[in-house]
Amino acid sequence: MGTAAVLTALTATITTLSIRSAAQPSSASAPRDALSKSAPSPTPHPTVRPKPVDPATRNPDGDAQFRRSAATLHVSGTAWDPDAHRGALVRVYDNSHLVAATRADARTHQYGVTARLGEGTHSIKVVTLNAGPGTTAGSVDGHTTIRIAPSWISAYQGNQAIAARMLARYGWGAGEMAPLVRLWTRESNWTTSAYNPSGAYGIPQSLPGDKMASAGADWQTSATTQITWGLQYISEVYGSPSAAWAHETSQGWY
Repeated sequence: MGTAAVLTALTATITTLSIRSAAQPSSASAPRDALSKSAPSPTPHPTVRPKPVDPATRNPDGDAQFRRSAATLHVSGTAWDPDAHRGALVRVYDNSHLVAATRADARTHQYGVTARLGEGTHSIKVVTLNAGPGTTAGSVDGHTTIRIAPSWISAYQGNQAIAARMLARYGWGAGEMAPLVRLWTRESNWTTSAYNPSGAYGIPQSLPGDKMASAGADWQTSATTQITWGLQYISEVYGSPSAAWAHETSQGWY
């Protein structure tokens, strides 16, 4: 074979290889988009960042939410302390007495705690303690007042229940409710619109009726206003419902 024939054969072979290479690209020459779709990068886990802390004070901070179910108090929120590496220490006080304590989660800074409450008025305070060299002993993160009525009050309904919830204001308990019920049942049957020809009016039979305006402008229709006035009257004149009932039974009026 001559030199010209050899060159012609080599040229044909190279041309064939180039055509095959263009028709079948290798994975190395695949588009970048295809490679990135085949191996997506993992989604990073969200990071909970604490509230910024003043480096000059390094004092703790936080917040609190309150929820009550019957006599159980639920407290939850978030608490931060730059020096509490195991989580900020949170305490719950009831009328200045410690009733619950917990640590906030070191990563999420969230906490939750419960406490049992008895009858009466409760002044609740939530404090995040200072674990380091801060300028305060702790951060007051929440405060609320909760009132839990005595169980005997649930035995009364309607206007009588309103009166029962007010007795504690005057230092009266369950023993004074029974004579009060008898007293105002005889006087007005606990009816806000009860009227006597003498001019007496309302649940306590105020004489005249507009005396009750001192307890509220809605004295003609509001049971709460009438009862507020009536209990105040009993307290000032007789000292207690039982004493007022004793006068009613002996004199026919009070």
